[in-house]
Amino acid sequence: MGQAQDRRAFALEIVETLAGAGHEAVWAGGCVRDLLLGEDHVPEDFDIATDAVPERVREVFGRDRTQAVGASFGVVLVRGQDQQPPIEVATFRTESAYGDGRHP
Repeated sequence: MGQAQDRRAFALEIVETLAGAGHEAVWAGGCVRDLLLGEDHVPEDFDIATDAVPERVREVFGRDRTQAVGASFGVVLVRGQDQQPPIEVATFRTESAYGDGRHP
């Protein structure tokens, strides 16, 4: 398998593992855009969004394979078994009212 296929397989493994643990999990961000654009746009980076809170993600994958890098924002890095870069797993968030008229 090539590096892009390995990355995609790892991202799929994370989604399937979270789903197997009773959580909703989906690919998010630029990888979805690239996949929709077709074979000329191979995603290099995969991000995952889930209903699992950071502590639960760490329980599912183990503390030795995870790092809470943005726990206050709900972000955990999950490392694979090999040398590939970790994948970000973020807890779903909801937007609230903004008093300054901005909408991220």
